Amino acid sequence: MINKMNQVHGKGDVYVPPKNNHDTQFGIQHFAGVVHYDSKGFLEKNRDALSTDLIQLVEKSSNKMLKQAFQNELSSNGEIASANPKMTITPKNSLRQLTVDAKKRAPTLSGQFRQSLDALMKTLTACQPYFIRCIKPNDFKKPMLFDRDLCMRQLRYSGMMETIRIRKAGYPIRYTFDEFLERYRVLLKSSLCDPKVVRRNVAVDIVVVVIVVVHCVTATLLHLVSQTTSGEIAERETQILIINIHKRYKCYTPA
Repeated sequence: MINKMNQVHGKGDVYVPPKNNHDTQFGIQHFAGVVHYDSKGFLEKNRDALSTDLIQLVEKSSNKMLKQAFQNELSSNGEIASANPKMTITPKNSLRQLTVDAKKRAPTLSGQFRQSLDALMKTLTACQPYFIRCIKPNDFKKPMLFDRDLCMRQLRYSGMMETIRIRKAGYPIRYTFDEFLERYRVLLKSSLCDPKVVRRNVAVDIVVVVIVVVHCVTATLLHLVSQTTSGEIAERETQILIINIHKRYKCYTPA
């Protein structure tokens, strides 16, 4: 298993190969960091198959409730379904070769997990979900106490930092036409931004040409690529507040 993973994923960014040929551990780069896994018994755990002796014991039992609990492990004709998809064990304890289609193989844990993820993705694709991420500010359940390291760990574990990176790589700023014109109409002549003179989307296109920013116009929204960081925006807003406060102060200060 380790050799095959090294061949297939050895050059990948998220796979961490073992340190030497005798090491059975490999690592996966998750959002929060590298998590190491041990390959010993990995395939057996993935198959999640019960012991053959245990299934044989259940098959010979006269307890109907017990047989019903293990009905998935027993075939319809009373034969015992083996963990090996190419073999089956009869009550007489004899083996016979089978040519089983891959579709009839018992699902593994990773296969079940993949199916559940596929079902979840189909559900999310069919709707418009809104995600609300809740984090704990501290471990003591106290108000007005903010643990910076704890909050950062939760953001990394939940994949929020990766989501932010993806949003920044796309069109993170979104305006409706009215919101965009309300904010940037001062850049043009008033007649050009008058809804009675031109259409809203035409005015938006003109404004975008003036401020020269990468954009994407949809039916109801205008998507922009940010050319400034959030820190620069916060610093600019702080400077504006300082200037306004200074002006107010000079108005009430006697000469």
